[in-house]
Amino acid sequence: ERLELLELEVAQNVDSSFMSSLKIGKKMTGAAHCDGSYDPILLTTALVGTMPIPELTYHMTKRRNAEDGKVPITISPRHQEVLRSYLAFIFSQKLQKLLENLDNGLRGHFGGVRLWTKTSNDGIKYKKPQDGTEENPAVGWQTFFDEHAYTATMEVEKRYYAIGPDSCVLTLYDGQLQALHVSLEGLCTREKFEEGVIQQLQDLGFLMGNENEIIPEEIEIKQDPGLAEEGGEHSQSEQTGDKGGAVKAGDEKKKEEGKSPKKNRRNRKRNNSAATAGSDRAPAIKL
Repeated sequence: ERLELLELEVAQNVDSSFMSSLKIGKKMTGAAHCDGSYDPILLTTALVGTMPIPELTYHMTKRRNAEDGKVPITISPRHQEVLRSYLAFIFSQKLQKLLENLDNGLRGHFGGVRLWTKTSNDGIKYKKPQDGTEENPAVGWQTFFDEHAYTATMEVEKRYYAIGPDSCVLTLYDGQLQALHVSLEGLCTREKFEEGVIQQLQDLGFLMGNENEIIPEEIEIKQDPGLAEEGGEHSQSEQTGDKGGAVKAGDEKKKEEGKSPKKNRRNRKRNNSAATAGSDRAPAIKL
């Protein structure tokens, strides 16, 4: 049902050829943008992929019962938070991985400089405290780029694809890092998430639900209070049942273990070895 819904939504809102390329084994690719917008295919795929199972079943049932088979997806508040966390995880992992690769590549060209590779503390805009309270020698990417960007962009023809002081490739990496940083910044707060992702999802035809909307399947799953009390009493009686029966079961288990032929064999060997060792035989000394 999830793949079926993904195919319907992507074909309807974004690209009809997406699922055909995905089925033949081609990986999905999406671009990060510096203007704060998000790839429509990434948003649609993440939305369908993070949809809770009750909501997925409920929506597919409504869609099959519809005359034209077109029912807009209503995103519940809980689903919105799950989607926000999932997108933040994706962009933070991509940003951190790229910073780690740059840290390893730049170290040998810029006097052993260390980059701040985490997304915390403003990420690429990290600034080391001036009071010296932090012992971490790392510098933020923005600070590093401001110090070396001029030299890196002036001499274009020398070692164009190298990660060195006389290379302009630093500006290419800066563009990628800035796009990932802006995308991650749009997910940090609820207000920015609504201005960016939620607005774009609404433009794609998705509806935003409220807390008062309840899915029928969730109501049916809820148990009757009377049955819940009976079940609780039954489970409690089972837990505080006859302790003597448990003791008897333990005694029977010990008896069965005592009758095990393997253990009897080992006991016989020990007894025979003890009997053969006479008083005139010196005990073995372990060196």
